[in-house]
This record gives sequence, C-alpha cells and structure tokens, in this order.
Amino acid sequence: MSMAHSLEVRAPLLDHRLVAHSYTLAREHPNLSPVESLRSLRTSLALNLNGNGAKGRAPVVLITSAGAGEGKSFIALNLATLLASPEKRVLLVDGDLYKRTASGVHNVRGGASLGDVFSGPQKLSALVRTTVTPGLSILPVSKAVENPQGVLESPHLAALLEDARKQDDEVLIDSPPILVV
Repeated sequence: MSMAHSLEVRAPLLDHRLVAHSYTLAREHPNLSPVESLRSLRTSLALNLNGNGAKGRAPVVLITSAGAGEGKSFIALNLATLLASPEKRVLLVDGDLYKRTASGVHNVRGGASLGDVFSGPQKLSALVRTTVTPGLSILPVSKAVENPQGVLESPHLAALLEDARKQDDEVLIDSPPILVV
C-alpha cells in the first residue's frame, strides 16, 4: 500500500525581470540570490522527503501552480539542475504537454517522447534524453500532443514513472497549471 506524501513549499518571490528568459539560472549564474533561494527549497525537500519513499524507489515531486506564468517551469528546471550531480541521477519529466518548456530549454526536437505513451507501453530508456548537466536527464515532449489529459492519465505513464523511481534518485515533474490552460 502506498501512502501519498504531500508537502507544500512556497518558493520565495523571484525578481522576474532578472530571470524572465533564463530558465537555467542555476547553471549560468549559480551565485545569484534566486539560486540561493532554490538551494533552500532543495534542502527543505531533502529534509521532508528523506525516508518517505519506499526503499530503493525515488520520490516523485510534482511542480505546479494555479495558473500560467507563475514560475513553475523555472522552479522545476533550476531545482532539477541543483539536485543533479555525477553521483545523483535526476529525471525531469516535461509534463506540461501544452507548453513543453523544459523540452524547449533542453533543445529536444523530434524522436520518441512522453506523448508516445498514449499509443502504448514504452521503454523509459527509449524516451529519456541526457542533458549538459551531469546527472540530469529529461523525459521530453518533442511534438504536439492531441490528447494531453489522456497521456497524463495513462497507465503507461504510471508504469514509466515507476521505472524511473527504480533507476533515478529523484524524479521531478513540471506539470501544467491546475486552473488555467
């Protein structure tokens, strides 16, 4: 029996003029104060998630917001960058099938992707791409998806996430906004 663990973490407000076009701030400017705030978020997650997952299975963290433009992709991309290292494998799932921000930032074009899970079972290794950040890989969305809700509710996606929990140390999902699409 699996018990869901919910943790609400409010990220500090970021100066959006500074980060408006820099989704990879943690890699490009690691000493800026917004990145320090993200390190605090990383520490809070580590303290709250430690021991809450089943042994040998990575926690899955869903990053979302009420509406579009509130910084969830920025948080997901930079938090994934800060969590990843050569010793720690992190999978970032681009679950926002509407905007595909994480896939765009990592320059993923074409090929198999998250949208293909709707057509049937997929091997995680065939979908995941490496990034320039050591330890960070991405499960991208490389093309428009006709039925985004169908993909997100698919049992094939659940199976992929379960596989990811077994092979990665952390799994982050950049999801669509809850209220407005």
